Amino acid sequence: NALNDGGRPPIRATRLLLVAMCIEMADLVFAVDSVSAITAQIPDLFLAYTACVFAMLGLRATFFVVDALVRLFSLLPYAVAAILVF
Repeated sequence: NALNDGGRPPIRATRLLLVAMCIEMADLVFAVDSVSAITAQIPDLFLAYTACVFAMLGLRATFFVVDALVRLFSLLPYAVAAILVF
């Protein structure tokens, strides 16, 4: 046992890690897809790429805000589910 020997504990990967990796890969695919869509609409490439980067950063921050709000409001998960289904 590594803990009894004074060493570091072994690193283990669970199914949750696989799920998180799949979600991040899907996020990456949608981000790349949105870049091509916005560059077709905006002639300035720098503006298009920075808009996509800021949109991705804002979306990531929104997940943390919703996670913090779930702890405050007991019915918020049901409301978010209803919005996502609609």
